[in-house]
Amino acid sequence: MADFFNVDDDDFVEEDTPAFETPGQAEPDFDDTLDQLRDKSARTSASHDAMDMSVDDEFSGGGSGFALSNFTTAQKLILLALLLLDIVAIGFGILVATGRI
Repeated sequence: MADFFNVDDDDFVEEDTPAFETPGQAEPDFDDTLDQLRDKSARTSASHDAMDMSVDDEFSGGGSGFALSNFTTAQKLILLALLLLDIVAIGFGILVATGRI
């Protein structure tokens, strides 16, 4: 615990070099930085375009979406059972709310 409160100023020495610059490295050229930014934004734009195209292909109506024909017979029976259970629960709630039960 004593080490926690024993903070030396040597631990927090500020250097005169900027954060992007390491010792022995020259300051980056403005044109190089601008070129790197252009390359990065071009890659980002291309990846966004690729994602947009894949999303459009996925939802273009090629058999996707909610339709009962997409479910198997067992899944249809489970959905029917859940629907009936929902109707019974709503009916029971109405009976409790009106004071019949």
